[in-house]
Amino acid sequence: MSHFHQGVYTPINRYKCLTPTVNFLSGFELDVFRKLDANPRIIRWGANNFTVQYYSEVDHRIHKYFLDIYCESQNQNGAVTKYIFEIKPDKQVSPPARPKRMTTKSQQNYNRAILTYRVNMNKWQAAQNFSLSNGMKFMIITESAKYSFNNNQLTKISNEGF
Repeated sequence: MSHFHQGVYTPINRYKCLTPTVNFLSGFELDVFRKLDANPRIIRWGANNFTVQYYSEVDHRIHKYFLDIYCESQNQNGAVTKYIFEIKPDKQVSPPARPKRMTTKSQQNYNRAILTYRVNMNKWQAAQNFSLSNGMKFMIITESAKYSFNNNQLTKISNEGF
């Protein structure tokens, strides 16, 4: 069984963070929080500050989706851009690959991965709609790339993670 790196991060630049502490659910999330905190162009940030409702095609119900990160970035000209970031592992931003050898266990894992991917797509569409209606940009960040999401389509915009 794998163990996840989870805990509470206390920002160094507390005036930038929307809450005094931030819970992280992975080592990658912690790295992103540290970079946001240390980046002089980030003027405000927070985690899980917004929720949106989304319709799941998997169970045909409405659910709440807690958006991972909100941040405001100021460019060299002083213009501020507001972002919503979703942090995901690389394997969850692509449709799952069919196993080469289909055993009962591999079929179960494959089916679970398909459902996770479908739910993620539903969440990302809700996040994109929320972002557009609130003057923000929505991006998905993985360990190795950044993606935009438009019309149920992921587009890689950078080959670098956060």
